[in-house]
Amino acid sequence: MSETELARKLGVSRKCLWERRQRFGIPRKKSTAEEDDEGRRSA
Repeated sequence: MSETELARKLGVSRKCLWERRQRFGIPRKKSTAEEDDEGRRSA
């Protein structure tokens, strides 16, 4: 689920979702696309 989809389901903005994660120390799970990009950079 993308950040946008999660925020929409929770009924908050993406910014609000980010702020709450920061406040409570909840890490953001990387999407598959981001993990693929990191793998290409390190190779």
